Amino acid sequence: QRGKMEETSIAMDSIDEISEDFTQEKSEEVEDSIENELDLQLSESSEEEKFSKYFREYRILIEYKHMLNKISSGIYVIPSIDSTFVWNCVIFIRQGIYRNGIFKFDLIMPNNYPESAPLVVFSSKVFHPQIDLGSGTLNVQFAFPRWNQETDYLWQVLNYVKKIFYKISTEEPLNQQAADLFTSNNEQFRSRVNDSIQNSIEGCYDHPGIKFTQFDKEKHGSVLSAILGQRTEADGSNNLMSWVSSGVSKIFNINY
Repeated sequence: QRGKMEETSIAMDSIDEISEDFTQEKSEEVEDSIENELDLQLSESSEEEKFSKYFREYRILIEYKHMLNKISSGIYVIPSIDSTFVWNCVIFIRQGIYRNGIFKFDLIMPNNYPESAPLVVFSSKVFHPQIDLGSGTLNVQFAFPRWNQETDYLWQVLNYVKKIFYKISTEEPLNQQAADLFTSNNEQFRSRVNDSIQNSIEGCYDHPGIKFTQFDKEKHGSVLSAILGQRTEADGSNNLMSWVSSGVSKIFNINY
């Protein structure tokens, strides 16, 4: 079963490049386009309306629109059907200590977003210095100590989620045991991490959030073969896979 999961997940994403600094990455073009859309809508509104729930939701939807082109490979996001203020997410880890992990998490915006930073809460149990093992909460404040609604965006938080699995920091840990083992007993730390990875693979069908179904060779085999076949073509062109999730009108595209 694990082999089938790995085969399927490899078909969904290419090997990650981890050289960039995801937290500090800024895109003037994206920031300007977000601000322009917000300014256009807010210029026609009163001060009271600017802070209404409607405009907070509008800000989140604009960010989602631009986020689709800015998040790093291996991260997939779908807005919750229950609330605009919650995004269901999953990250596939391709390299490093957490390789083969399939970790689900929610990106949760507080009622006063964007004045306050969002929360990242993992539903998968992840043994990591920056993730509270009990609540699943990520230490977002470590990367964004002073959240600024004019320069900080949700896509940057999502990219930070990826960064923590490749560049492990033990500063200001939420899991002190993980931080201590990482610095003093790397073998035991890796053992605990491997338990998290195995749990994430076995539990990816059951954990809340984005839903997965078991690999069925009869149903999915031809699709998988087509994807893997196209990946071996040496014509240098980019391949694109598109689909529409059930109950969602947004078309999702993946370059692979």
